[in-house]
Amino acid sequence: MISEIRNLPHVYLLQVSESVAKLDKLKREKSRAESRLRSALDSVGEVKFPIKDELITVFANQSTGKVAGKHSKPLPEPYLKLESLLPDTSISDALSVWDIIHVFRSTLCDISLIIVITLLTAIS
Repeated sequence: MISEIRNLPHVYLLQVSESVAKLDKLKREKSRAESRLRSALDSVGEVKFPIKDELITVFANQSTGKVAGKHSKPLPEPYLKLESLLPDTSISDALSVWDIIHVFRSTLCDISLIIVITLLTAIS
């Protein structure tokens, strides 16, 4: 192959040498990128989750009904069923009200205390 390259005209020899130089540069860049990737993977080590892998598989299997070859336990019944107390159309409104009361409970307690004090002073 080298003898074939020597027999090429001068223009082609320049193109071949430029291509070989580009190829060598790309190979060096590839080896640097691979070494950076290896060092990054080595520094990370194992990815750790806040719970054990076994628990993840147990939870995943519970959704399918199988836990290590056994059927999963049924979920307990809720203490309060909203459907029995409220119509379906007002459940979202009831949850919104509960959310507002829960978020602003300290402020609402302060306001109610002020109202009680005001009423007591007005009565006396």
